[in-house]
Amino acid sequence: MNMLSSSINSGEFLICSIYSDILKDYKQKVPLVPVINDKLSGNEMLISSEVYSKYGGNIFQYRDYGPDNKTKEILNTEEVQTSENKTNTSSSYFLETSEEFYYKYNTNSSNQVSIYISSYAKTSQVLKKLEKKNYKAISTYRISAGDYIEDLVNERLVIIGICVLGLVILLAAGILILRSLLKIRIKDYYVLKFIGMKLNAIHKTCYHETCLYSIFAMAATLIVMFITRMCNIKIVSEIIWYYTFGAYLQFFLYNFLLAALSARAFNRILKGRLQV
Repeated sequence: MNMLSSSINSGEFLICSIYSDILKDYKQKVPLVPVINDKLSGNEMLISSEVYSKYGGNIFQYRDYGPDNKTKEILNTEEVQTSENKTNTSSSYFLETSEEFYYKYNTNSSNQVSIYISSYAKTSQVLKKLEKKNYKAISTYRISAGDYIEDLVNERLVIIGICVLGLVILLAAGILILRSLLKIRIKDYYVLKFIGMKLNAIHKTCYHETCLYSIFAMAATLIVMFITRMCNIKIVSEIIWYYTFGAYLQFFLYNFLLAALSARAFNRILKGRLQV
């Protein structure tokens, strides 16, 4: 979606509702920031869920400076097709319009440009790069999310807690599985001990082999992940967007830690059985 925002000195885009015969005007008027949504056409408009539930109406007014260029007044009123943008649950006061409708009223030139990012995961990275090029950049999503939605926060905390617990369980299960697999080769270590290899050397061999297995497993995992991403599997693509260099480093460190703990647990078993 390509989006263009209006300049600061542009006229106001108002969505109105609840007409008063006494006032001969609408009681509710909410000014919104217009942006172009290339998926809309004609007088179609999208409004955030919060604004739509409070001020939802199908009357549009354009307010700007009149002939005296001193006071703002309503220059035009027309009926439009407003719909709720259910994907936007924040308090963002943005009005998505078609390109045709946007330029019908917004004729002032603008030096502002909006950039659509393929994934929200790269927002911080994009903003930093723009600032390094001496551009003033903001995320409309971040500055508009001003309301504290307790249910969503609690839901996110529960998800984080489940993920942490799952990671701990996976670590423990991984250690037990690797230790069980190493037990299959315990006879080989008996042979090494019998031909004169010292116990410390056997322990080091176990560490080296376990780390080598982890490297092969990580390489296979990365290859499978990138193949599935090339096949446009959505859930995998969304996860990989969040993987930076630091995330890959943590992935490798986690697996090496798993290998080291598994080898240590197995070495304790060897020490009891091989030490005579």
